[in-house]
Amino acid sequence: MMQNSNGYRPSSRVRSIAGVAAGEVTEPSTPAEVAESLATAVAQGSGVVPVGGGTHLGIGNAPARADVVLSTRKLDRILVYEPADMTLSVEAGATLQQVQGTLAERGQGMPIEVANPASATIGGVLATALYGPKRLGWGTLRDYLIGIAVAYPDGTVGKAGGLVVKNVSGFDLMRMHHGALGTLGVIVSANFKVLPAPRSERTVLLESVEMSALPAIRDACLNWRGKVAAFQIDKQNESASVAIRIDGRVRTTELLATELAGRVAQPSSILDPDASRSFWSSYVARFDAGNDPAFWWLRCHVQPSQSLGLFAQLCQLPELASAAMSAAPGLGYVDIRGDDGNADSLDRVLRHVRALCPRTRVVAMPESMRRDHDVWGDSVDSVDLMRQLKQEFDPERILNPGRFVGGL
Repeated sequence: MMQNSNGYRPSSRVRSIAGVAAGEVTEPSTPAEVAESLATAVAQGSGVVPVGGGTHLGIGNAPARADVVLSTRKLDRILVYEPADMTLSVEAGATLQQVQGTLAERGQGMPIEVANPASATIGGVLATALYGPKRLGWGTLRDYLIGIAVAYPDGTVGKAGGLVVKNVSGFDLMRMHHGALGTLGVIVSANFKVLPAPRSERTVLLESVEMSALPAIRDACLNWRGKVAAFQIDKQNESASVAIRIDGRVRTTELLATELAGRVAQPSSILDPDASRSFWSSYVARFDAGNDPAFWWLRCHVQPSQSLGLFAQLCQLPELASAAMSAAPGLGYVDIRGDDGNADSLDRVLRHVRALCPRTRVVAMPESMRRDHDVWGDSVDSVDLMRQLKQEFDPERILNPGRFVGGL
């Protein structure tokens, strides 16, 4: 099966990347043309910024140069979909919403959430590795990736894996592009195993929870016979609110939600399936990593067992009194969002937050503040290995130059 996505096609009109003026736009329509464009950029010494739907352009440092914007908008076809085998091959420019729509026709899907599914592309989601709360129960696209094709600056297109779930050849090659921000090559297509879509869901909501009660609630949710799809805690003045998502069969989710509501021993309400889906769609939409947001967004990474302790400490910082804050205890991160556009204020916030959690990165911020901050901090390990990979796959440093950790 091969078809165009026929859905939203993201605009390639990108005037700037993280505050750096963007140059010419190229829109190759085949993987070979992508590779040819990269080889031409090497010959001309041009910096290339790959762009999918443009929904995650706020991630990373400002590029050293953005001479060429390489759009994947014309690589938008579903190449092969085998419902019986539960496998899918799709070009990188297809949007997540359109892919999910195709899978839903057969009662299947990929349990992935992003802020803008109508615009976010498969390639962009893989390259940025930014996912929503449902990652707790279902993992990331990396967990479903079984094959990949990537265009490289030497003018070639490399492939790894295949369209068979048991095919694990090239495993490391596939995984290294996940979260690499397009600094090693441009993803042109990917193959996935897909899953039956959950038939129903419920969400248990707890309001005005005392901070001291959060560890017991966490243990009740995560050390339980039921599977929790998402578990988020939000700062709520001097207390917190808790949202716990359960998905699966209709009757099972109903019973488990009732059981969990009793297990947490707190006043609670249970959202029915439609209200639950609406709640989480709105929740995820708050975490937008666009090119020039009106807010800044920090993500602090710790061990899952340490996340509630960090959350409590951050809630006490005067600099964060007006900031929105949420914790994902099962995943090990705390998100902080503020709308103060003053660079000096963000400097103070970063100093205090990184003193508590060195592995804190700036996920998004206004363009006007971008050049004054290293967004990565100490949030990424194995920098030496990344430098070796960069030298191997992009020795002329044309792909997103300077945007990744360590100036890669």
